[in-house]
Order: sequence, then C-alpha cells, then structure tokens
Amino acid sequence: MPNTAFAPPLTSIIDTTTGMLTEIGRIYLRTLGDAVGALAPTDAKYLTAASNPTLSAEVNLGALASGYLKLAVAIGLATPSTVALIPQADISGLVAALALLTSGTYTPTLFNGANVAASTAYPCQWARVGATVTVSGHVDVDPTTTATDTQLGISLPIASNFANVGECAGCAWAPTLTSEGGAILADVANDRAILEWKAVDVTNAARYFSFAYRVI
Repeated sequence: MPNTAFAPPLTSIIDTTTGMLTEIGRIYLRTLGDAVGALAPTDAKYLTAASNPTLSAEVNLGALASGYLKLAVAIGLATPSTVALIPQADISGLVAALALLTSGTYTPTLFNGANVAASTAYPCQWARVGATVTVSGHVDVDPTTTATDTQLGISLPIASNFANVGECAGCAWAPTLTSEGGAILADVANDRAILEWKAVDVTNAARYFSFAYRVI
C-alpha cells in the first residue's frame, strides 16, 4: 500500500460546485483500492457462538479451505472444526431432523368394506413434513349395489395411532362416473384411512384421491 498521507478529516472529497471528486478525494479512493486485501489480515478471527463473546472458540477463516464448519444452531452444534471429514456424532441430530422431511411411493393394502365386491391398488405418492403426511393416488373399486353406503380401507405409508376420525381427512372423485365423490377419514379402530361414498354406479371405476393425516 503506498505511503500516502491523509488530508485533515474535514477536507471535502467532493467539489460542491462541480460535483466532481477533488484531488484529495481521488487520492482517498486510490488509497482504499490499494488497501484491498491488506487491511484484513489472514489471521483474522471470527466469533463462533453468540453466547461466547470472549472468542475462546475462534477459528482462522483462512484455514477453513481444507476443512469444514460443523452444523450449528439447528442441531445445537456451535463449535467449529477443521478436520477433513464430518464426524458421525456431528450429523446425528441432522439425520433425525431429515427423517421428518421425507417422501416416497407405496402401493397401499386395500380392505374391502361395506358394498365393495372388488378393488385394485396402484402405486401412490406420499410426503411427510413433521407429523403430517400427505398421500395421493388412485384405486379401482367395484361396488356391489347402488344407493348404498360404500367403504374401502386404505393402509398408510407411515403408521399412525388414530384417536379421532378428523386426524385423517381427504376426498376422492370418480371422473368416469356421474356425480360420484367420496370422503376420506380416519378409521380409528384399524388405524388406516377409509374411503366412504354412496355408490351411484356398480361399474368398476377409478377413484382418484388425496388425504392428509397426523402421525401419532
């Protein structure tokens, strides 16, 4: 950095008449440009935890190129490290957290209830966020008679222990039939979802559905 003396603090760096930089202003900006990389030493420290203002756990940022910073606040790890590999102990909390943010596919087991002569299951998709699981897909159902309450049980991708019917809720629709929809609710006795509707047609038809439930 050049050995350039600074002007007195009150010296203007902008000419108020022309709006242009004064000579002092140009020197000042050149000095700042020359200082890039020189005013921040490579052995500068940083604070790794707000609760540790004494910098007893500081780390040289320049040394982190060959290491990593441990996962921090979300899983309670605030101590940095510069080892090449992340210890299993450091990520165990993260693994547990990621288990609550998952998704996948499954083919449900169907349970033919009232007024169901036959049914066919197909692969469905599901996603879990915390204690809530959302499921969507379709099944083929062959009702026995019309104008009758019809029930089809649907297994869950992640087990739950229902105490109330409202802990699982959704709906279904048969697009090839006329005005035939259904509700999905929790089957408390069997801990699965149950699709209920009043059959208006005995045709074996696809019913597309989606529902969400709580993992309890």
